Amino acid sequence: MTNRPTRLLLNLGHALDHMLLLAFATAVTSIALEFGVARLRIDGEVGFSRDAGDRLLVVGTAPLSHLALLTPVEAADGDLVVDVTMTGSVARPTLAGTVRVAGGMVRQGAFRFDDVELFAAMDEGGVEIREASARIAGGHVRATGDVALQQASPDRYRFDLHAQGVDVAQLTAPRESG
Repeated sequence: MTNRPTRLLLNLGHALDHMLLLAFATAVTSIALEFGVARLRIDGEVGFSRDAGDRLLVVGTAPLSHLALLTPVEAADGDLVVDVTMTGSVARPTLAGTVRVAGGMVRQGAFRFDDVELFAAMDEGGVEIREASARIAGGHVRATGDVALQQASPDRYRFDLHAQGVDVAQLTAPRESG
């Protein structure tokens, strides 16, 4: 069986059918995902269980609200801008590129972060948080740090966090339900 490029144009109505087809493809010339305000372009080739010797490029913008698909958050708003290249295989990926958020909001429990700004860079060693800031509980927080990756899973964390004017009582007060 030869690896022939597959060209797909996805829209919300056909996304599931095309994603199933993509699961059996080993090369992608171009996939354009457009639904709502999300727009992603995927180009390149990677193997599913072995290194295809090429790269897969993912570029675009997606709603930060889709963060709930990856991590437990109650609500999120704003845009996530990605420019990431994957090499290796799906089973053992190596990621390189950047992720940005500007003017976002993330809420989980008593923690509501407003005016979220983030710039993170990825390479084979992990994710470096170069700039992160937000307003929370009447104050402002800033963070930098990194997450070391082992086979695309978080392995070690290091963060420097600076908070100014944060009302800790607001974070620990019981929340009203309803």
